[in-house]
Amino acid sequence: MSKNIDRYGYPSIARSDEILNPDLTKKGEANVVSTPKKSSFTPWNIALYIFILLYLLLVYIAGYHAYTENMNDKLTLKWARIIVAVIFMPAYITYILLKSFFIEFMSSNANSFDFSYIDYLFNIAFKR
Repeated sequence: MSKNIDRYGYPSIARSDEILNPDLTKKGEANVVSTPKKSSFTPWNIALYIFILLYLLLVYIAGYHAYTENMNDKLTLKWARIIVAVIFMPAYITYILLKSFFIEFMSSNANSFDFSYIDYLFNIAFKR
């Protein structure tokens, strides 16, 4: 058998580690090339872990709010609300925030809300 033909009759091709380091391919030695272990705590992975954690937290908040919004509803209606809230989580979280600010905060403080500070900031911004 020739050196350029393998035992099946095909032309043999040198492996990349044989070309780069021929000392590793001596007979009787194991052809093991150790690669350094990569850390799983790279900045991109940490950012991905934080993003996934925040996403799961927002999904939980949306589902919990959808479940407890009306306590007298049937269980099937509550589960339907949870499914819709989880699928459309960004819009539902925005709905929760706008509803809690504009409806609850503004209506409960309608008599005591002072617009003079907003007028003051508006006057400063537009130099009136």
